[in-house]
Amino acid sequence: MLRPLVQDVLEGSALISHCDPASDDPMGLVCHFVGVGQSMDLALAPLLDRVQAPDADPKAEILSFANAVLIAGDPDRVYPQRTNLRPLVRAAADVARAREEERLPDAALFPVPGFPAAVAFAVRDDATAVHLVLRGDDPVLGLTDFDAVKSRARINARWATTGQAKLRCGKDDPERYCRVEVDGFYEPSVVFDPGFGDWLALRVGEPSLLAIPSRDELLVARLSDPNALLDLEKRLKQRRPYTITHEVAYWAGAGHAPLEPVERWALRGGMLLPMRVTVRLVNGTVISTGF
Repeated sequence: MLRPLVQDVLEGSALISHCDPASDDPMGLVCHFVGVGQSMDLALAPLLDRVQAPDADPKAEILSFANAVLIAGDPDRVYPQRTNLRPLVRAAADVARAREEERLPDAALFPVPGFPAAVAFAVRDDATAVHLVLRGDDPVLGLTDFDAVKSRARINARWATTGQAKLRCGKDDPERYCRVEVDGFYEPSVVFDPGFGDWLALRVGEPSLLAIPSRDELLVARLSDPNALLDLEKRLKQRRPYTITHEVAYWAGAGHAPLEPVERWALRGGMLLPMRVTVRLVNGTVISTGF
């Protein structure tokens, strides 16, 4: 009797098209999910043990089992807010000074590649508002802890991969560097896109310095372009609202290359002497290029 009861409950969900008895297991079901092209083999023997246990509530056990199946088979339809998680980048010092009602636990924070003075955290962006995720077990998301929340936020960081991000390269002072544009809010977060390196390699394809000086800026200056570097240097000396960091990160120009934190960098020369840029990475490596 258990198998038809479970089958009726599961087939009553909009997530499952139908379930069939397993051909080789009298206590098994094979359920097919709508839209995702996924099937799941279910063994009901452990559920039978729970249902037959003393003081068990058979209805509650069956519903709990069915709910777990639906979450495992199509979690984003059960918890659609998971698809709205995004990583947001801010200055670490600002996050540390947040008001009590906005204060995030340390477990909610994660580093920004190449930028030690910045920090990231997950937000839930439902198109009408952006919400801080203050609990790793937020029931709206159905996740267990902040590690799972942060992981999903990084997975959702697909602005470059999906073509939303655009690279605009200026030709006139004071913006002869390139600017990654998304929507005026998530630009610094593009560094979390798993395809960002390949995306940048196709459009820039040579060693560069990257900067995230404010909430709506992700800047790129090729090391081979002294004018872009000069303009980037000027921009990083300016103070504007919503500053993140005036640090830069070094990118070696290949898709697989990481963003590496820079200890210091400088342009030397000019009118009478050849110009040269020198970049010292935090790991001690020195890169020097003349023009």
